[in-house]
Amino acid sequence: LRQSLLTLRESLTLRLQQLCGPDTKTAALLTALLLGDKTLLEEDTKKQYQDGGILHILTVSGLHVSLLGGTVILLTKKMYLPPWLRGLTAFLLVLLYWQLCGGGISAGRAVVMFLCLTAAPLLGRTYDSLSALSLAGILLLCHSPSLLFQSNFQLSFGAVLGIHLVCPSLTTD
Repeated sequence: LRQSLLTLRESLTLRLQQLCGPDTKTAALLTALLLGDKTLLEEDTKKQYQDGGILHILTVSGLHVSLLGGTVILLTKKMYLPPWLRGLTAFLLVLLYWQLCGGGISAGRAVVMFLCLTAAPLLGRTYDSLSALSLAGILLLCHSPSLLFQSNFQLSFGAVLGIHLVCPSLTTD
């Protein structure tokens, strides 16, 4: 499966390069945005994003996962699939996309949280983002405990925790 996903990634990269024609900067940027592959980016482009403090937008994360998963759920709903099959289809495609994009930490967190979001109603439960975040952390740390000391793990989980803690104080009753 990994080899098939790697082949698919290479073929998608080539297709993006063909679509962009001689504009190699755009092809490199699209490849980074959609597939999380920054190897085609020129060093000066990477440096500009880094100096601007926005290099993180080239990382596949929760936005990508939620857009893909939500789109799949909407399309399968229009196909009148039962809820359990919609959730399963969306989760499998999101999981494959995560692996296609290199299996990054922030995307892994988002995949687990998406699974909790789609599975909760099927199991007669309500979704709780803090519990989903905790489960994602536990699963990722069980797989690789050293992630706890990596900044991308800390920032990804810290950002979602911050949103969870700040948002309730922004709403008015």
